[in-house]
Parts: sequence; structure tokens; C-alpha cells
Amino acid sequence: MPSTMPPNPPMTATTKSPPRPTAFQPALLLSAIATALLLGGCAVGPDYVRPQLDLPTAYKEQGPWKKAEPGQIDSNQRWWEAYNDSVLNGLIEQANQANQNIRLAEAQYRQAQATAAIAARRGRRPTARPPAAG
Repeated sequence: MPSTMPPNPPMTATTKSPPRPTAFQPALLLSAIATALLLGGCAVGPDYVRPQLDLPTAYKEQGPWKKAEPGQIDSNQRWWEAYNDSVLNGLIEQANQANQNIRLAEAQYRQAQATAAIAARRGRRPTARPPAAG
């Protein structure tokens, strides 16, 4: 297919070359220098020697160690009362009374449990029936 554009004239000493975009060159140069400096700062020198640590082979405390015996977590357990702090007890009680979101979630949970228990006693389960022909 023949081109509709005329061919480029040959370059001579009197013709000027098209201008080069120079607006991004300083920014490009600065970003290249900054990247080189940042990456160079991360390098560890060749004379790095890992320090030797005098670690003991055992704990310095000697004594009758007791193995941990994790127990069952009980959400009804009032763990904060083990501290015998009346201020802490008051704050926990105040927070429990003011927190309506937990009370609402607890009420919905208990309602769902009751509904499931009633359905289980009656032997009912959700069923899908086809529509009656009529």
C-alpha cells in the first residue's frame, strides 16, 4: 500500500534535528542517584564479623520448675477477681452494664438456641415442598 505521507528530507548541516524532551532528565537523574545511594546504604561491608555471644547452657535460676498445665477456658469464670482489686471489679462491672452490643448478641444467641431446641423436640426441620398444582 503506497504511503500518503511524503518521505523525510535528508538531514544536512543546515537542518536542525527535532528538539529532545529535557523536562524529565533532571528528575530521572536525581531519582537514579537517590536509588543508588539508598541501595548502597543497605550493603554490609566485607569486614563484618558476627559477634560471639556467651550464652549459658541452662537457666541461671535453679529450682523446682513446674510444667504448665493449661486448663479449660470458661467464659463464665470471673478471672479478674483473682487480683482482689475492687477498682478493677467495679470497672469490669461498669463496662459489662454499658456494653449493649454484647447484651444484644447474647440475647440473639440465646433466642437462636431456644428456637433450635424447640424445633429439635418437635422433630421439625425446614423442608422444601413443590407448589400445589391447581
